[in-house]
Amino acid sequence: MNQIALPFETSISYDEEFIEGQHNALALGWVKRWPQWSNGGLILCGERGSGKTHLAHQWAKISQAAFLEDIPTPENAPKHVVIENVDVFFGDESEEEKIFHLLNHLKQCAGSILLTTQKNPMQWFIKLPDLQSRMRALPAVDITFPDDDFLHILLAKYFANRQLIVGSDVLDYLCPRLERSFFGVQTLVQRIDEAALLSHRAVTLPLVRDVLQNSVLPNE
Repeated sequence: MNQIALPFETSISYDEEFIEGQHNALALGWVKRWPQWSNGGLILCGERGSGKTHLAHQWAKISQAAFLEDIPTPENAPKHVVIENVDVFFGDESEEEKIFHLLNHLKQCAGSILLTTQKNPMQWFIKLPDLQSRMRALPAVDITFPDDDFLHILLAKYFANRQLIVGSDVLDYLCPRLERSFFGVQTLVQRIDEAALLSHRAVTLPLVRDVLQNSVLPNE
């Protein structure tokens, strides 16, 4: 009987040190610059898996900020807040008004806000002109895809998160063949892990070649 690879999620600890590279140095620098933020806020932009949430947790630990899933009324709002994927609230005037009032409240109490998004803020659809103006006044920084040198480090970390230690030959082989997206890299590492478990094989070049030849990587 073949062993079934169960879809266990890898544990993520946001207490781990955030690994700095050229692709995320600007974003990390802005987080460290707090509380000297322009207009009391910061927008972190980047694709899924780029490290926005990790940075947000790092900042929340420093500032004692609260992560918000719903937009509170000003009287119930913390002084420092994080809203992830903020653009999901846009297009709904009632939600936009809540965010606008929250921004006013934070300005009055010398608070601050960190927003994350997978979209470029110029692509946001915001109905309220006043909110659009306030959002455009906030600094926005991008986390881009890393170069090959950092990609080696990233790959090793993704494998280590799954308790897998791989050789440099595997990393060298994978880097030029990877889809250039964080989610694509994470998905491939997951498939390699599952293939190793199912076949009772170590993560070596032959296994990795088999996975690449039989995988259709996501276009995300």
